[in-house]
Formats: sequence, structure tokens, C-alpha cells
Amino acid sequence: MIEKILNKIDEYECICLYRHVNPDYDAFGSQFGMYDLIQNTFENKEVYFAGDFSSDLVAKYQFNGEINEPNFEKPTLGIVLDTANQERIDGDISLCKEIIKIDHHIVVDSYGNLNLEDSTASSCSQIVALFLKNKRVKLS
Repeated sequence: MIEKILNKIDEYECICLYRHVNPDYDAFGSQFGMYDLIQNTFENKEVYFAGDFSSDLVAKYQFNGEINEPNFEKPTLGIVLDTANQERIDGDISLCKEIIKIDHHIVVDSYGNLNLEDSTASSCSQIVALFLKNKRVKLS
């Protein structure tokens, strides 16, 4: 499934990263980790963030990117991290052409076109880290 997700990311110029409302460390960590993975593995990708970033937790991360609001002028791939069901997504995924769901919660809503769901994982960040096993993936 990781290879399928990487291939799907490769198809899009614009990608928007989502996570759940009232974010915790895993929500931000998986969102920032996926951003870094995409920016360092793929050339010429526009990566945007959906959701509220006013939480004090954001300051706990040493994040070097810019938190840009989504721009849906081009076909956009949405990647939703750490969110079991659609109702808890912080942002409007209906603006995306396709959706990838990456999550570690008990599966209650497989809403993505591609779903990487592993309820045995301790966190969504752990699942994102599994992408590093793929030789084409790079991190800063």
C-alpha cells in the first residue's frame, strides 16, 4: 500500500494534508512528518495544510516549512492523517480530486480512495515512519 500511495502522490502537483479537529501531538506530528517526506522525496510539489494551527502544541515542533492554506485551483490530492471518521476532519476534503486516508484507529469509516489503516500501530506517526523503509523516500 505504501508504494501505491507514493505513486499517487507522484501523480499530483498539489497536495493538501489534513488531520483531525482538536489536534494532539500525533495529529500534528504525522501531518508535519508527511509534509517533510513529500517535500524531500518529490520534486516540484505544492504542499498545503488544512486545519486550525492556533494550538499551543504547534510551537513544540521544530517545523521548517510554511503552513500554507490550501489552494484548490489545480487538481489536488488530499491526504488525511490520524482521523478515523470524516466528521472529525479539520477541513473540507470535498475540494480534493482524490483522498488518501492514513490512520491507526479502529476502522469505522474507510473514506479514502486509498486507505492505509492499521489499528495495531501505536500512532499515525508510526505508520508515516514506515514509509522510510521504501528506498525512494527521503527526510530532511
